[in-house]
Amino acid sequence: MNMAEIRVFSTARLLNPYNFERLGATQTLRLIESIFCAVLKSIKISAVFLLLLFILFDFTLLFADDSIPPNIVPGVFLVKYKGQRDELKRFSVLSTVKNTQVGDVYKVRLNQAMSSEEGKRLLLNQPDVAIVEPLRLIRVCGTYNQPLSVPNDTYLNRQWYVNAIDLPAAWDVTRGSSNVVVAVIDTGVDYNHVDLQGSMWLNPGESPGDGVDNDGNGYKDDVMGWDFVDLSNDPEGLGIVRVQGEDYDVQDADPMDRIAHGTHIAGIIAAQTDNAVGVAGIAPDVRIMALRAGFDTLDGGFLTSESIINSLAYARRNGANVINMSFGDTVDDKLIYEQLQLAYQAGIVLVAAAGNETTDVRSYPAAYPFVISVAALDSNNRRAGFSNYGTWVDIAAPGQTIFSTVSSIHESNLNNRIVNDGANNLYAPMSGTSMASPVVAGVAALFLSQNPQLSPEEVEYILKQTADPCNSADVGAGRVNARKVMSYLLTYPLSGTANKLIKKLYVAPNPFDKSAVDQVKIKVLINSDINEIWYDIYSVSGEKVVSGYKYYPLIDSYITAISWDGSDNQGERLPIGVYYLLLKVKDSKGQSDAAKTKIVITH
Repeated sequence: MNMAEIRVFSTARLLNPYNFERLGATQTLRLIESIFCAVLKSIKISAVFLLLLFILFDFTLLFADDSIPPNIVPGVFLVKYKGQRDELKRFSVLSTVKNTQVGDVYKVRLNQAMSSEEGKRLLLNQPDVAIVEPLRLIRVCGTYNQPLSVPNDTYLNRQWYVNAIDLPAAWDVTRGSSNVVVAVIDTGVDYNHVDLQGSMWLNPGESPGDGVDNDGNGYKDDVMGWDFVDLSNDPEGLGIVRVQGEDYDVQDADPMDRIAHGTHIAGIIAAQTDNAVGVAGIAPDVRIMALRAGFDTLDGGFLTSESIINSLAYARRNGANVINMSFGDTVDDKLIYEQLQLAYQAGIVLVAAAGNETTDVRSYPAAYPFVISVAALDSNNRRAGFSNYGTWVDIAAPGQTIFSTVSSIHESNLNNRIVNDGANNLYAPMSGTSMASPVVAGVAALFLSQNPQLSPEEVEYILKQTADPCNSADVGAGRVNARKVMSYLLTYPLSGTANKLIKKLYVAPNPFDKSAVDQVKIKVLINSDINEIWYDIYSVSGEKVVSGYKYYPLIDSYITAISWDGSDNQGERLPIGVYYLLLKVKDSKGQSDAAKTKIVITH
């Protein structure tokens, strides 16, 4: 290869969409001009070759806005303000200031044309402004599959992932609890679907349809959740092409799904089981809180960063135990981070899709350290071709050709890739890390149904400890296994989890011979000031037979006051056999830890 050929090869590598996106139109044209001049000086190029070069490169990219990334709404910002809002309101460059549902965060619109970075700098220079983030569009992480032929067997047979994660064995222990609430921040949920009607969270403090905020949470008639989508003041600024029949305007108490994505997520988590129709949810007895933050466009489903932070605040304030987030973006948004951190500190398990870009580039919110990030696997236990990967991924789950519920509102959106049960209850296969995330969220909800006092750290630790190996690297701890998660309580000690407040757990005498002694003593060596203790005893089948709570202000000592006489909570003597003790403690700072051990009753 001569020097002229080397120069052509080197400069040609610059001509790709990524570099064009980084340059403005003028700079890009100058770059191309300089490249061709250099080439023409080095070698002879025919007119035909020049024509081919122009045909090969997509010059529509040259004339994109020089300063606005495609996912940023121009001139609109979310501002966290430390002081009085009046100071911000008087700022002359603003055309509108609007409250969000997060008390100290406002949505503002600039009345002067400037780049996003210039606008951000201008706002940050104002008194008492803490955080400024552009209003962003964040894409959902799921796609429709090609049509499947309709087999003669049941819909459950289409759910290949049920057996892949050993779900039937977990169902032998529990199918969830109505006290566990999973918030689905997505495009809404079709709450009229026959497989979801009985799975919806019902706000206990709200009376439907009376137009009154009965529970005083700031939302009127929010019986099943809330619709946070409101683009009424942004008819053009978002740069989206609207879809006929979609709900874009005015927040309200109707979180109905019109794109099917959120309904698909909800069905994976909690579709009704043993109802002789449709599909089986992973945790069919838990409840779904429907938080509509996303909407359909001709370019797919999106959420705004404003609707995400509002949804996170609502979930935290209204009793969610798990939050599923099947969306993502490469931008680290400080306001979203802040709301997620508050949710985590409130004890909520956070689960998010790793993204569908086939890259190891971090996707947020999944890449935040307190969020469980989920990659997608195919039916061969390999990383799905679309799934993101990397050291920041925590765990993997089935995410290809996942069969679940879809909304009947916007059936045309499915392009006939559906199965209708005859009563207009629809089901379809979809693929994406969007589908893998709720698999993990559903398993976490199962485990919390059995052990509601587990911390988010403990849930993540247990999910990782019990994961199966995968046939691909860089997908975290492995494939989630529901059976092993449920068995963990009975067969493994909790060690190295949470805050390590427990040094050692003792039970004596053990084995417990009821004919020789009246009681066993439970002793714990601790590392901190302990204020509270919970303890549960389970049979080998996973049935809770004893449950107790004690308040103990203790400092670095043995706890010897907990005794057990071998009876259940009804005072009935238990048969001989193996039992498992789960003990949790909390210190004066609110930190918790847990430990487990086996107790054998011999006589």
